[in-house]
Amino acid sequence: MCSSDLDKWSKEQAQAKKPKLRKAMWRTVLSIVYVAIFLQGMATMFKLIPVMLLYPILRILELKGDGACEPGAFAARLAAGGVAAWEETLCEEGVGIILGCGLALALLGDALCNNHCQLCLLKASLKVRGAMIGAVYSKTLKLSSIGMSQIPNGSGMLNQIVANDTEQILNSTPVIANVFFAPVLIAAGLTLLARLVGA
Repeated sequence: MCSSDLDKWSKEQAQAKKPKLRKAMWRTVLSIVYVAIFLQGMATMFKLIPVMLLYPILRILELKGDGACEPGAFAARLAAGGVAAWEETLCEEGVGIILGCGLALALLGDALCNNHCQLCLLKASLKVRGAMIGAVYSKTLKLSSIGMSQIPNGSGMLNQIVANDTEQILNSTPVIANVFFAPVLIAAGLTLLARLVGA
């Protein structure tokens, strides 16, 4: 256990009648977890931007393909009801480039935030894993020979079980932040789909 973990554990022992290692570990990684959740929220917002930009980009391609962006052709189609009034801005020069750059920047932001979130969560889980293994090793070193004889295969088996269990904590951390934001992403995606398709 590193010095910051030991400080948190010492505070927990001093403050609580029944100190819990879980609370001390949670205090150690709390700020890292908050940063990871914030980054995953940003990544979720960046995931929604391409969905919102995709319709105008496809509409630009459709308008230019039909020749609706030619001078005078848009006004005739607007009078006939073939296009909406806001779509005239899509025919302006450079709008497609701006939307394409926005799409690329949103995907880049999503990748950066998502990967940094995973890094923060792995850092937090490594701290928790190290604290748990250190606590178990420390406890097994303090056991007397009578206490060691009560463990079926000795302290080696106990340490191996703890190391394997803490490895599962390390493996499960990449999906923790997604648990919070996956429902938001699904709801926003269905809402956008309903607005575009008209369901």
